Amino acid sequence: LFLLRMRGLAFRNSLHLPLAAFLILLLCFLLYHYNGRPLQQTYTTVVPNSPSSLRRQELVQVLKKAVMSDRTIILTMVDESWASPGSVLDIFLESFKYGEDTQMFLNHLLVIAMDTKAYQHCISLHHHCIHPNTFAHYFATKIQSATSPDHSSFSWRRNNVLLEMLELGYNTIFTEADVL
Repeated sequence: LFLLRMRGLAFRNSLHLPLAAFLILLLCFLLYHYNGRPLQQTYTTVVPNSPSSLRRQELVQVLKKAVMSDRTIILTMVDESWASPGSVLDIFLESFKYGEDTQMFLNHLLVIAMDTKAYQHCISLHHHCIHPNTFAHYFATKIQSATSPDHSSFSWRRNNVLLEMLELGYNTIFTEADVL
């Protein structure tokens, strides 16, 4: 309908049609890409020795230790309900040890702890765990369980973490901790 109106107004042979099409595409891209996040949170300046710079340096150090030769990293995320003695994290890590030809992948598995209790348990079992402060900007509020209405916010937070890994130049394989 929009294009028909523009043709009727003799915009077809002028500069206005390509300009209008470009602006519409730009608006669609911005609405899709930012999904309600303020622009100032997306583009930030990294100041040396700032908390965000130190968190990023810590992340890069852990990634360098766990990365495969082709820059691939296996990621999973756990909170305190999935990371306590005898919990999902324990079974998940054991599945790598006892699975057929899977133990080598433990060296490339990075567990992102979403809270301090999960981190404490993770480091007692595995050597590639990320402290929740590293992604504090994504995990500022407590995540509800998978059956709660707020579970969709966990999905967005996970996607933001994956995007950050991609921006750092890593290939990522994400798996839920309850998958063996």
